[in-house]
Amino acid sequence: MALVLSGGGARGGAHVGVIAALEDEGVPIDFISGSSFGAIVGGLYAVGYSPADLECILGDLDWAYLFDRRPDRRRLSYPNKQRSDRGLFQLKVEERGVSLPAGLQDGQRVSQLLERLTAIPLYQAGNDYDRLRIPFRAIATDLLRGRVRTFRSGPLSTALRASMAVPGIFTPVEHEGTLLVDGGVLDNLPVDAALEWGADIIIAVDVSTPLRSSKDEFGSLVDVLDQTISLHIEADMARSRDKADVVLRPDLTGFTNSSFDRVKEMLPAGRRAVSEQLEALRSLLAEKGIDLPAAKPTPSIHRHDRFDHATFVYAPAQVTVEETEVRGVEPALREEVAEHVQRPSGPVGAADIRRFDESVSRIYGSLLFDSVAFHLQPQPAPSRLLYEVDPASLSKLGVGLRYDREYQFTGAFDFVSRRFKETDFDFFATALVGNVRRFRTGLEGGSVSSGELFFSSSFEFLTFDRLLFQGDDSVGDFQDQRLGWNLSLNRLIGTSGQAALQYRLEQANISRGVGRFAQPSSETLSGLRASFHWDSFDADQLAGRGLRAGVSLEVQDTSLGSDFSYLSMQAGLQHRFTWGPATLGAGGQWRLIDGGAPFYQLVYVGGRGYFDFSGIPFAGLRREESVSKQALVLEALYRHSLRRFRFGLLRSISAQAVYNTGFFATLDSRDLGGPRHGAAFGAALEVQFLGPIQVMLGRAQDSDWTSYFSIGHRF
Repeated sequence: MALVLSGGGARGGAHVGVIAALEDEGVPIDFISGSSFGAIVGGLYAVGYSPADLECILGDLDWAYLFDRRPDRRRLSYPNKQRSDRGLFQLKVEERGVSLPAGLQDGQRVSQLLERLTAIPLYQAGNDYDRLRIPFRAIATDLLRGRVRTFRSGPLSTALRASMAVPGIFTPVEHEGTLLVDGGVLDNLPVDAALEWGADIIIAVDVSTPLRSSKDEFGSLVDVLDQTISLHIEADMARSRDKADVVLRPDLTGFTNSSFDRVKEMLPAGRRAVSEQLEALRSLLAEKGIDLPAAKPTPSIHRHDRFDHATFVYAPAQVTVEETEVRGVEPALREEVAEHVQRPSGPVGAADIRRFDESVSRIYGSLLFDSVAFHLQPQPAPSRLLYEVDPASLSKLGVGLRYDREYQFTGAFDFVSRRFKETDFDFFATALVGNVRRFRTGLEGGSVSSGELFFSSSFEFLTFDRLLFQGDDSVGDFQDQRLGWNLSLNRLIGTSGQAALQYRLEQANISRGVGRFAQPSSETLSGLRASFHWDSFDADQLAGRGLRAGVSLEVQDTSLGSDFSYLSMQAGLQHRFTWGPATLGAGGQWRLIDGGAPFYQLVYVGGRGYFDFSGIPFAGLRREESVSKQALVLEALYRHSLRRFRFGLLRSISAQAVYNTGFFATLDSRDLGGPRHGAAFGAALEVQFLGPIQVMLGRAQDSDWTSYFSIGHRF
């Protein structure tokens, strides 16, 4: 008795209902073949997961997190956090030119989850799918050879990831010298795999989306292209259905192939499809002389109310690993990989699988690899832990766009060439265009380990405007233009910290200033700066957990070539904690100018701090509404999650409020005055690819109401 499960995207949730109903009726399942989502369901059931387990796993998964293309921010080094936070769309730069990525998603998180779910039971089966609890086949499409690829052995996570690699959405899987994509392209209902295995009776489950049958259903070019492709797939599926003994087609009206957040709702449709065909199935079995045995439900593996995709590991028993091997890594990157590779020798259980998975996340977080995976290989002897890495293109171009009410539209371009000219340095060139214009280029130490020292040096051109206020009235602005060079000695501290000692030389040119905020000629700034930064936030703008802190001391002196002599000191701390739907935040920032600093180097406060040169954020104040020699701003934040979406472009909707208390000096004194209060409230949307959307309305003491609006990642 073979069960064949078709592809169909999220509609494959009905497969779980079919399996549950067949178990309840005592229908034996001796073999499973699956394509795309059908391979996911069939593969997990074959290794030992029960229908209840599958309902919990597939129904509770945060699919939006799983399909997120960005590495886990907490696993990135401090410099890579800043690069990843920009959220730029990445293009490959190769000898033949600039090219688009092979897919919107690299599927890294999907692969890691599947490996945690299947590694140990697959090891116990000797990586042979015929030795699983139920023999199994996964179907993929070989792009290079133009034929069906049937997986019978090897890492199950690779087979399942290849089988669900929808072209354009997921990057193809590189395996044994070829490229593999979704099995549904050539065999969406893999009945032939069951016939090849030798099945006597085949139950085929078709959850594919029906073809459009009315011209009113064609509203765009996408609809036409989709129907054109679907006609070919449907013709192949019709031939496969004719070869099956029983065909189940659950009624999934109202569900689409992207209804991942409604997987549990599809189970009853699968059960009904079995019920409707049950008598025909019994008659078929009777003709074969087969009596249905008593029902034997599969014992559940997952015994919790909800499935935690970040920690769950299926480890029915400990297995033995004798050696560790790394494949695919280039000599120049061996140290980066070796730092994180686990090298067990002896029994391996659930805790070890989590450690292997953690090491994969850290290697992937180096941003040097397109994919990273681990597998347990029992054969050939000796048994081993195998790491497989796929190096990323050494040169990439990132592009992005953001909008905020303070600076309007800003475009970003970021070019990085790793291991520049076969050295240990990375070459970079970044540009911002819009009301903020910035160009920065230079070299920085390439992939370095925590605790290692590395140099960086860059040239920078920056132009932006600062607003001028008299009281709460805007009286003009001035343009701040800088041309500078810096040299830094840096040291990474874990994955969250960086210490730096920097020398900076820059020329400042100010135009359109008025009164004491005017500059008659260009001026030179030359000084030393020591700093330490720590960032363990899980997100840049809408963080739910973590700590962000920094402290710095800058010395400007005429003996160093500066036109001014003064000290600039600053310190900041932000903490975020989430409990249920509520996120609480607290923190503060302090800045002090001691000495004769020029007006454009004073402490500016106001706005939401969208760029690194912006003033201290203060709810209710407009950008740069306050300027002084010293400021201390305390902050309290409350964010309440109104809804989280487990699939789609929109990740979450939240309401949030910010309260600030500030103590400010004046232009002529460093003494802090009495407190000034401000608050703002509004909404935040987290959108895949686009970045956060935030809108807030605020008011500060002795100021008018002001609004804030931004779309996109911070550059």
